[in-house]
Amino acid sequence: TKSYLKLLGDVQKTSSSRDGQSSKALVIETRENVVRLARLGWTPAKIAERLNISQGEVELILNTPGE
Repeated sequence: TKSYLKLLGDVQKTSSSRDGQSSKALVIETRENVVRLARLGWTPAKIAERLNISQGEVELILNTPGE
């Protein structure tokens, strides 16, 4: 669907534009992307691969309550 493709585009843009961001903004952005992809039914392994983070980090994000 269109929203799925938009999300993939957003994830691609954010993963390639990390150089000028603060670490706090990057953490929030990564968390948001993990949660979005999980809601779309992606597995932690696929999310980790797509966002270039560890599967353990994905699982930690998904098991930590949001702020």
